[in-house]
Amino acid sequence: PAITKMDKARQSACITLKEGVKVDSGFNKMTIPAGKYAVGRFEIEAHEYEKAWNTVYLWVLDNNYLLAKNNDYELHYGSAINGKFTLDICIAVE
Repeated sequence: PAITKMDKARQSACITLKEGVKVDSGFNKMTIPAGKYAVGRFEIEAHEYEKAWNTVYLWVLDNNYLLAKNNDYELHYGSAINGKFTLDICIAVE
C-alpha cells in the first residue's frame, strides 16, 4: 500500500485443492512454484499486517538475500482467535 495505489494493486485469494479437482468458470487454478522462501510466522491483529510484511522484507534485505520473481504470499492457519490471526508470510528469495 505504501508503493502501489489500491486501485492498481492485485491480490489473489486461494484455497488448497486435492489433485484433479475441476474448477468452475469464474475461478482459476494457481500453483505456488517450488523454490526458496523466507518465512516469518506471526500472530497478529488485523491492523498489524503491514508491519509484519515489512518485518519479513527487512529481514530478507538485512540478511543479503535477493528477491526472486515468484509471488510472495500469506499462509493463514484458520480464523482469528481472540482477534488474532496466525499466519506465515512467505517471501520468494534467491
